[in-house]
Amino acid sequence: MLLASDNPSRDRLNLTFGTGTGAPLAPGHYDSGDDLEGTHPYIDISGPNGCGETTGSFDVHQVAADLSSLWISYEQSCQGGRSKVFGEVRVNVPQDPGAVVLSSRVDWPVKEVGRSGLTVPVEVVNTSGSAYSTGTPTIRGTDFSIVDNHCGRTLNPGEGCDVLVGFRPTAGGLREGVLRLVLDGRTRAVPLTGRGNDGDMRWQLGSEQGDEVGQGRAYRFGIADDVNAYRWDDIIEAQVGSDWYAQFQSPDGGRLLPGTYAGVGHTTNRPSGVAGLSVSSPYGQCLELTGSFTVHEATYDAGGSLTALRVTFDQTCQGAAGALRGEIAWRATTAEDPNYPVFPPGVRLVPARASYVYGQTMYLTAVTTDAIGQGITVSVIDGSGTPRIVRSGTVGDDGRFRTTIPATRDRQLVATVGDVTSTSVAVPVLSRVTQKVSGPYRREGSYLAIRSPHTHRVTVSGAPSAAYGCFVFERSNRTSTGWSRTGRSQCISSGTAARASYPLPRNLRPGARLRVRTAFLTYYGSPTSSNTTGWTYLHVVK
Repeated sequence: MLLASDNPSRDRLNLTFGTGTGAPLAPGHYDSGDDLEGTHPYIDISGPNGCGETTGSFDVHQVAADLSSLWISYEQSCQGGRSKVFGEVRVNVPQDPGAVVLSSRVDWPVKEVGRSGLTVPVEVVNTSGSAYSTGTPTIRGTDFSIVDNHCGRTLNPGEGCDVLVGFRPTAGGLREGVLRLVLDGRTRAVPLTGRGNDGDMRWQLGSEQGDEVGQGRAYRFGIADDVNAYRWDDIIEAQVGSDWYAQFQSPDGGRLLPGTYAGVGHTTNRPSGVAGLSVSSPYGQCLELTGSFTVHEATYDAGGSLTALRVTFDQTCQGAAGALRGEIAWRATTAEDPNYPVFPPGVRLVPARASYVYGQTMYLTAVTTDAIGQGITVSVIDGSGTPRIVRSGTVGDDGRFRTTIPATRDRQLVATVGDVTSTSVAVPVLSRVTQKVSGPYRREGSYLAIRSPHTHRVTVSGAPSAAYGCFVFERSNRTSTGWSRTGRSQCISSGTAARASYPLPRNLRPGARLRVRTAFLTYYGSPTSSNTTGWTYLHVVK
């Protein structure tokens, strides 16, 4: 049977329903696949852009032998996809006099528990010849809500209004409710039904160092991260939002069935008879790969659409030093595999800076693999070589543990998760050098006004210790074009007291402006590891 209708955008819409056996439609439920020429029920809802393949179902609520009256509700997806179109067809079905409610019932496709389905308008049109009042609608059922209401007013002949209804299942299975419309003082009930799915929804991944796709990190995604999966042709594709994608392909061109598939190739260039695999992320993807995957659960409805999935996989990009492993579940009813991922956790410690100055806060991040929720410690290695725990906590959902310690001395640091300890990281702590000017002076804004002639000295000290190094003093004079360096001292030993001083010229010209600063260098260090004070600005007065 073929029906044709114009939708609101004025594009022609064709709706095709059939039993597949040649028998006429009768009241009942029909599960459909892409079988217009076969012997099974079929459905095809198409507009300007049709589907290559369709799956879905429809319910015949009422049908006359000569098709003079008809009432069908339906849902359809293209190529086994996760997004569905659903609706209702009514031809010459009796209505209450005065107003027509365009939806006699609303039935939502399956939606994950806690996840919102499509918002559906329930429309009312005044078909009478006089004004018609509509009251405030109400709803019964904890899984349904009134998202917005454009009724609750008087409709003139030919006018309409709508009530937007939302569906968010609170539990699995059939969910039922009722929308109550008040039409000219009478209550009109619109049944609401939907189905909730409470299966397992997650991605759990572990990436080894050297894996480009996972960047050596652990990941966990759930229903809040927009986890989805669907089937098209011989491929099951799972995704997390628009960032992560995973494809698992049957080796024989048919539906992917439970089992272990070893020696896989990339889904875009696999040899004939070989299963396909491809897992990609915002960070990268494999052009060629090796690996395997095990389908623990893969079920389909009568039309061939995917209804549940649980799969574990192991992927190594060609030439990569590390692998990406993980488990993906979508509406899964089987138990989680307790033995997967099967590799031990890894951990590395990353300081935010290559070095710190005494008194600063040292920021540290421990990056782990497959250790989400596990306990972790950060230790310093003292002179005896024995680690001493200074911080402890729990690895976060992003696979990382962040902490801080005070920068009081050079540190050798490690992080430990379980029985795995990271490679030690050396973080040098530079002395904080302070400088003062001795001799009579007064402050003038950002300058110190010093007298001439008079002896002034610049004295510096290093904390916690700047012993066994040297101080270098630098002086610049202010000119009409800017600052010009006029002097730089030799390396003056800091001595065991970590102090030194440098005399300024006694007879500086009154009115001159100059600035001085000091750098500390260790004897074994390079200038790039020096710690330099800020400038002290001087104004010479009589």
